[in-house]
Amino acid sequence: MARIAVIYGSRYGQTQKVSGRIADLARARGHEVIVIELQHPPQALSLAGMDAAFVGAPVYYGRHHKDVTRFVTDHRADLERIPSAFFSVSGSAASENAEKQIEARQCVDTFLQQTGWHPSSLAMFGGAMANSQYSWIFRMMIQFVARKSGMNIDPKRDYEYTDWVAVEHFATSFLDRLPPREPHAGARISEERHVPSA
Repeated sequence: MARIAVIYGSRYGQTQKVSGRIADLARARGHEVIVIELQHPPQALSLAGMDAAFVGAPVYYGRHHKDVTRFVTDHRADLERIPSAFFSVSGSAASENAEKQIEARQCVDTFLQQTGWHPSSLAMFGGAMANSQYSWIFRMMIQFVARKSGMNIDPKRDYEYTDWVAVEHFATSFLDRLPPREPHAGARISEERHVPSA
């Protein structure tokens, strides 16, 4: 079976949740999975010895998580040496508004242009509205954007927009295409992190 890295950045926890689901799906197939949260990475962060990688990033204010952008930029050559998949998590990706969907795709295109990365697989997933975790100002901003998109929300409730069937399809389709594992000298990613995101 393959050694797979699931690497992500998260601020309010939804990208962490998606990453965890992908890791569980890979483990259920017998793969060895290393989960790395980029706000608390291991000291020797390398993809040496990995057979494949998933990378996930949420979108805030029209940009992907800075830690993920930095990681992909720094490790682009290693990511392109192995099968690699990128998933973006945003509110726009969940919108039924065509303009918002275009915005979500443009945000992904900008990320890929900035990093120079060409992942083997790509997906956009709706995120969540964690009103209970937001500051008052950010909550008001989110509500304003939601209303402009035609969404009627209760500021006292949390909402989840992730299509978990789509997440499973994305992960399993990628895993199905992995080539048989070749022997490696060993990996330098030695720690698994499950750190709750702020």
